This record gives sequence, C-alpha cells and structure tokens, in this order.
Amino acid sequence: IAVNRLPNVCVSIIVADLQADKTNLLLQALAEAINSNVDNNEVVRKTLQSLGDTNENQKPSCSRDRKDLS
Repeated sequence: IAVNRLPNVCVSIIVADLQADKTNLLLQALAEAINSNVDNNEVVRKTLQSLGDTNENQKPSCSRDRKDLS
C-alpha cells in the first residue's frame, strides 16, 4: 500500500522459512516503503480499511494473491 504495488513474495511463506531466498526481495520492498516518505497514518488507515472485509477464521493469503490495494 505504501508504494502502490505488491511485492513479488509471499510474506507468510518467508516467515515460515520456506522461501528464505526471497527474504532479500521482501527487505528491498520494506526499504522502498520506508524511504518513500509516505504518511504512515494514511498507510495504516488504508491497510486497516482493506483488511476490514476479512474474516478472522479465513486462512491468510499470500500478498501476491491479494487484489491491488491502491
């Protein structure tokens, strides 16, 4: 949301240590978001708004499978 594009990684799989080779791509995406000087409050608001339609019992999906959140 912060950089108006989704990273080409599945965060939950990286965290589970199943795709450690993709960690650098995730870190690059995080660095880009940090260095883009976005309004953090606005990014949090948009993120929470986009998650408002999710179900607590729903299995988390990979970030690349989500719709464009911008």
